[in-house]
Amino acid sequence: MKVRTVFDLMKDRVNEYPLDRVAEITGVHPGNIARVAREFAAAKSAMIYASWGACKHYHSDLFQRGMAYLCALTGNSGGKPGSGIKVSTWWPPPATVLMGGGIGGGGLRLQTEPAGELPIDRVSMQEFSKMTFQMGRMGNASPLIPWLYAHDKKWREIAHKQSYNDPSLPRPVKQYLKEALAENWQPVSPKPPRKPKFLYFSGPNPLRRWPNPKLIRDSLWAGLETIVTCDFRMSTSGLYSDYILPACGYYEKPGIKYTSSYVPYVIVGDRAVPPLYDSMHEWDITLLLAKKIQERSRERGIEPYTDSRGGNHNLATLFDDLSADGHYLMGEEGEEKALDYIMQYSAITRNSGLGEGAWGKAAERGMVKIKKVQPSALAVYFNAVYSDYTEEEPMNQCGWFVNMKNPWPTLTGRQQFYIDHPWFLEAGEEMLVHKEPVQSGGKYPIRMTGGHTRWSMHSIWRANPQLLRLQRGEPVAYISAEDAARRKIKDHDYIRLKNDVGKVELRAKVSPSVQPGSAIVYHAWEGYQFRDWATQNDVTASPIKPTNMVGNYGQLHYRMASYTMNHVPKEVAAAAWKNAAEVKLPLQPTPLDAQPSAYVQKAWANRERGNVPSVAVRALSVGDQLVLRLEWAAPDPRRLINDNDVYADACAVIFPSNGKDAELSTMGSPERPVTTWYWRAGAPGPFLATATGLGTVSRAAKHGLQATGEWQAGFWNVVIAGPAKSARIGVAVWSGVSGERAGLKSHTPAWHDLKVG
Repeated sequence: MKVRTVFDLMKDRVNEYPLDRVAEITGVHPGNIARVAREFAAAKSAMIYASWGACKHYHSDLFQRGMAYLCALTGNSGGKPGSGIKVSTWWPPPATVLMGGGIGGGGLRLQTEPAGELPIDRVSMQEFSKMTFQMGRMGNASPLIPWLYAHDKKWREIAHKQSYNDPSLPRPVKQYLKEALAENWQPVSPKPPRKPKFLYFSGPNPLRRWPNPKLIRDSLWAGLETIVTCDFRMSTSGLYSDYILPACGYYEKPGIKYTSSYVPYVIVGDRAVPPLYDSMHEWDITLLLAKKIQERSRERGIEPYTDSRGGNHNLATLFDDLSADGHYLMGEEGEEKALDYIMQYSAITRNSGLGEGAWGKAAERGMVKIKKVQPSALAVYFNAVYSDYTEEEPMNQCGWFVNMKNPWPTLTGRQQFYIDHPWFLEAGEEMLVHKEPVQSGGKYPIRMTGGHTRWSMHSIWRANPQLLRLQRGEPVAYISAEDAARRKIKDHDYIRLKNDVGKVELRAKVSPSVQPGSAIVYHAWEGYQFRDWATQNDVTASPIKPTNMVGNYGQLHYRMASYTMNHVPKEVAAAAWKNAAEVKLPLQPTPLDAQPSAYVQKAWANRERGNVPSVAVRALSVGDQLVLRLEWAAPDPRRLINDNDVYADACAVIFPSNGKDAELSTMGSPERPVTTWYWRAGAPGPFLATATGLGTVSRAAKHGLQATGEWQAGFWNVVIAGPAKSARIGVAVWSGVSGERAGLKSHTPAWHDLKVG
C-alpha cells in the first residue's frame, strides 16, 4: 500500500499559496509577509496573542489552525517562556473548592472540612480529556447556539439558510445540524419537542449579546413562562423579564475578581460602601431563594427527582445543602466565611501562606501571589496551560507535551495537522485551507465587523453617563473616509445598516483608519440606546459551521467554553442607505373610469381614493441586485387581511418590460407591457408579475425577489430587491384602511429614473 505523510500533504497545500496569492488575499505586501514569517521562525521564542476575538468569525477555526501550524513549524508550540498561542487561559477557578470540585467536578453541598490536594499529582491529559468530554455531555451547561437552533424556529430558519453558509458544503446545513443533535454531540436541554419554560440568569445580558436578539425576543423569549434577571442594573434583558432581583454593585460586595493566568496573582475586591436600597450580594439572593424553595417543597410534599441528564435532586434539602446545614448563612459574616474557606484551600491559593483569616489578609492586600499549584489541578476546568508552574519563570503552555513528551489530548496523541472526520473531508478542511468570509446576511458591499469597546466591560458600563461623555454618547459605526465620500455621509450623520436579516440605525463616525468596504461597530451597546431597540446584533445571521459541531472524534467534542459553535457577531454583510439619495415621488389616484369593472366605478363614485400623496424612494446597487427602499405615511396601518372586508397596505414597483414607457395608470398595454415587484403587509413574501393592461396581471411562478416591511411611528418602510436591467420605475401604493385593492390605488403619474447609490 502506498501512503504519503501528512508533512508531504502539508507541503503541497503550502505550495498552493505563493506569496503573491497571499498578498492578494490579505492586502499585505509580500515583502512584509516574508519578513514577519522569517522573524517569527528565527526568534528564540515567539508567541501569538489572539484572545477570544479570534473565535468569533465563521472560519475562526481555520484562523486558529493556521496559528497552530505556524507555531509547530517554527518550534514555538510551547514548553518555553514567551511561546505558543495565548487565547485567554485561566487558573483553576478558586471557588470550586467550596463545592468539593476536583477532577470529577463538584456538587451542590458546600464544604466545611479542610480540603486536601487532589489524590493524584499528575494525570494523562489524553485520558483525562475523554472524561471531560463525557462530563460535558452530562453537565448542566447547554451550548448556546445549538440550544437556540433547537428551540427557536424563526432563528433556526436564518441560521441554517444555505446562502449564508459555506458554499463549498455538499449538503444542506440543516442535515449536519440534525445529525449533530441526534448524536448528542452538542447537548441541548431540554431536548425537543420539550420546550424551555423558565429562564433565570445572573450576570449575562441575553437580549444584548445573543444573535438576532429582537427576533428571539418576539419568538423564543416570548414563549417562556417565567424570566428572572439577577443584576445590579436595568439591562435590556431585565426590561423584558418578569422579575428582577436587585444585586448590589461591584464595590458594594466582597469577591474574587480575576484569575487569568496572564498574571501569577489572584485579584480580590472588598466592600467599599454598603449596598444601596434593597440590593444585596448574589450570595444572599441565592441562599434566600434556596430557603424559600426548600420551605415550599416541604409544604407541598415534593419528592426527590432525577433530571433529564441523570442528576438527582432533592428540593426539600436545598437550603440545608447549600448552607452546609447552617454553616454558611446570609449576610456579611456568611459571605466572608465562604471566601475565607476558598482562599485557604483552593488549588491556587492554598500554598500562598495566608493561613487563618485568609480572606481578611487577601482583602487587605488586594491580590494574592500564586506560589505553587499541584499539576493535576492545572488540568481541570477552563485551564489550558498544560505546564507545571513555578515562580522562577513566566507561565508558559504545553510543557507537558513538548518537554515531558506526554501524549497530546488528540486522536493521534500528537499535534494533529490532518483531521479525517467525514465532515472535515466534505468541507475540504482536512488540512488548513483559506476560505473567503461567508455571505452572512446576503450579498452586500459593506462588511460589518466589531470588537470590544474601550469604555466598558461588555455592557456593564455601556450606558454610564460619565463614560458616555468620553465618546459620542450613543451607538456609532466607524466607516472609511472613502466610503463616506462615495455615499455623501458626513461625520455624525444618522445612517442605516441593513441586510436580509434586519437593520440598525446609528451615527456614522468617519475615520481614515477604517478599510474601505468595512463598517466597525464596537460591541455591548444596550438595545434601548438604539432607535427601535435594534442593535448591530440584529443584522447578524450567525450561520452555523458544521465542523464546529463535531463529536466522537478524538479532541473534537463539546466542552463548555472550549469547543462548540460560537455565534458570529464579527462578520456581517450590510448595505448603508445613506449613500442612496432620497427622491420624493408625488402620487395620484388611478382614474376611476379606467377601472375594468362597472361595479367598482359605481361603488367608488363618491368615495375618496388615492389617499397616499407621496412616497420617498432610495436605490442601491448590490452586485446584480437593485435594492429599493420605499417609505410612505400610514397613520392607521393595515398589517393583515383577516376578514372579507379588510385590506392590507401594499406597494409595487413597476418597470417597463421591453424598455418602452407604458401608461402607468392602466398597467401597460399589449405593445408596452410592464413588470411589477409587489409587496403586501402580512403576505408570506413578495411576488413578481407582468401586465398588459388593467385586469391582466399574471404572477410569475419563480422569481429572485426578496422583501421586508416594517411600520414605525406612522410610516411604512419597505425594502425590496431583485435583478433589474434599469432603475427606471413607477410606484403604486395601496391604503388598506381606505379599502384600496387591485386597480384602486395611488400611483406615480410618470416614470422616474432613480439615481442608484
